[in-house]
Amino acid sequence: MVAKPPENTDANTSTAPTNAAQDARANFSQRHPAITHFTVLALFLTPLAAVPYLLSKRRISALSRRLDEVSATTTALRKELKTSVTENTTRKMELHRTSASLEAARSELIQLRRSLKQLRMERDVTETTTQNALKQLLEERKLTRQAETGIAPFCDTPFITDVGFLQRTPGTSPPAGHFTG
Repeated sequence: MVAKPPENTDANTSTAPTNAAQDARANFSQRHPAITHFTVLALFLTPLAAVPYLLSKRRISALSRRLDEVSATTTALRKELKTSVTENTTRKMELHRTSASLEAARSELIQLRRSLKQLRMERDVTETTTQNALKQLLEERKLTRQAETGIAPFCDTPFITDVGFLQRTPGTSPPAGHFTG
């Protein structure tokens, strides 16, 4: 074992000032070894911890800005979506009204086609009836002419004119000297 000089004796205090400062440090280190170790560790570890912190802080700031941008974009998209939903609802209502009016027009068109078909059938019947009546009248007229032509040689011409006059409706007169048959 090595003999240690006594601490804080009057004999030790008269030594050189450099020894006193070293002794004070040694005494402090011996008295407070945890604080000394912590201070030394803190001096070396602080830069090691600060560098990743500063790098991560810069990255977090960039991510925060990006998050703000995304948030603003999301807000704008929500407004657009609300507008689109409103427009879509309006278009659906318009489409519903349009389809209802189209269905009404389609029903009316079907009704009009039925009416047109009915009118055409009635017209065809009327035409057929009219044609048959005309054929009958023409046949009667033909027979009347044949009868008149067969009787004409036996009759006097003024008599035939008078007969033609009598067959006309009242209030009309045949032209003078004209034979109507």
